[in-house]
Amino acid sequence: MSNFVQQTTEPFLDDSEEDKSSSGFLSTIINITKCFVGAASFELPGAFKNGGLVGSTVGVLFLACLSSFSLGILAECSDLTLQLTEDGKKPIYPNVGLAAAGKLGYGVAWFGVIAMTLGVCGSYFVFVSSTLSDLTGLTQLACLGLTLLVVGLMTLINRLNHLAFASAFGILALVLAVGVATYRASEPREAAISFSDMPLLGDSFGLFLGNAAFLYLISTAILPLRQDTRKAGTFGSALNISIVIVTVLNVFFGLYGWSRFGDTLKGNIIDNLGDDSLDTVVKIFLCIDLVFTSVIFLYPVCQAIESEFGSYLNNVYKRSTARLSFTVSVAVVAYLCPSFSLLTGLTGGFGNNILGFVLPPLFYYRLKQRTNDPVGPVKACFLFFTFCFGLFFLVFSTYSVIDSLLKA
Repeated sequence: MSNFVQQTTEPFLDDSEEDKSSSGFLSTIINITKCFVGAASFELPGAFKNGGLVGSTVGVLFLACLSSFSLGILAECSDLTLQLTEDGKKPIYPNVGLAAAGKLGYGVAWFGVIAMTLGVCGSYFVFVSSTLSDLTGLTQLACLGLTLLVVGLMTLINRLNHLAFASAFGILALVLAVGVATYRASEPREAAISFSDMPLLGDSFGLFLGNAAFLYLISTAILPLRQDTRKAGTFGSALNISIVIVTVLNVFFGLYGWSRFGDTLKGNIIDNLGDDSLDTVVKIFLCIDLVFTSVIFLYPVCQAIESEFGSYLNNVYKRSTARLSFTVSVAVVAYLCPSFSLLTGLTGGFGNNILGFVLPPLFYYRLKQRTNDPVGPVKACFLFFTFCFGLFFLVFSTYSVIDSLLKA
């Protein structure tokens, strides 16, 4: 996500400029793929177990196709917003809402951004605190307090270029973790099951959908990524290629991890690793990576809040207090929902879903109206279907998570 923050601060590139080589196209694919891949990928084997063999495979393919459409029209919303504002500034999600639906759209977009940020960073806090608790023997609450202290202090950094190394370190940690988890899964296991023995449909499909959506709905990264791509066609092709790559990897990793660990699979696949030195190194690396990722993810939201309420946050003490308060809110979310799988499911079905499926069709349709550019009947049907699915998904997935929390 450091790539996302970097892109929100670079000058906007004019679409009239032509890409001179294929390097820009390849770079766009890599950048989009980096946004899709993260720590939530380790939840996939457990999520596939919740969804069942056919339910999960079909569900991932469906979410991939719908995400391709929804994220694509969100990218178009960026272009339409720039046409209406004509100030050349990169619009963030609330700006798109403002251009599309005035103050109501602006407020709903802000609600979605904050809900998504609290959920995503909260899930990272849960992962770090629970993993540290297993490694050190301290209570998860104590480790959550330590995580809050470290992340809270780091959010006071004024420039993120001091954390530029975190992106490379994060990729290293993720690659190492995936490699070790796959290797451990390949070891002989009595609990391993064949695909033919897997249930076709799981008993917690709502939790599966939430976890899968957590991976695909990278809506807050789409706007800056699109704004850094010179040609709209290039971006659309890169997005689709990236989604295909990520979908293939997701299906393989989810089904393979589930088949190898079978009924013994518990929660995040990292929780199923052993206690030897290599497994411990993987867990420590991931904890460090997610501490940095939390800071990098919080930074643009805090800056946007400071920009919006600059008249109130007019000195360093007030700005620092606002950043620390927002970080404390993340810790409260992690405390109230201390399960990584449940919190990623809730975030995917609520915050990410609002920004990824519910709002893009509405904003796109309104922006098209404002630019006097009619939407064709076929596309209008897809917009309506995406919006309706988003509403259904919002209720179904959120209910499934709350029901699981109450039963826990």
